[in-house]
Amino acid sequence: MQIAKDHPATLEFALQSGKLIQNFGVVELTSYRSIRWLSGSDVATEISMELPLAKRVEVILKLLDRDKTLPGDARDKAKDLLRQPKDKGCELRNTVAHGTVGLSFPGGDASADPYAIGILKLRK
Repeated sequence: MQIAKDHPATLEFALQSGKLIQNFGVVELTSYRSIRWLSGSDVATEISMELPLAKRVEVILKLLDRDKTLPGDARDKAKDLLRQPKDKGCELRNTVAHGTVGLSFPGGDASADPYAIGILKLRK
């Protein structure tokens, strides 16, 4: 294994992963606002800030089950939309945020263009 610090091929990856993480911030903010709106409690919102996003989504899903103001179809759509970042998005975001970019070079020449780029998931 070679260390290819600041290889030009990583620039696009850095831009796109930064965009993913930044856009995921909208999901984070929406989760806090949803908990505030559904619970009617600033304290619940403050407590939820200590939870990872997947746990906050579980809280929102429980609050939606108890809410009687939303029509059933709107509640079901909200639950479906919330499950997407919980089931797929959180893991992807964490892998991108905490993973290591792996580049594979033809013949081991780190000055060449890589023929494969991926994220090495080093954390369990």
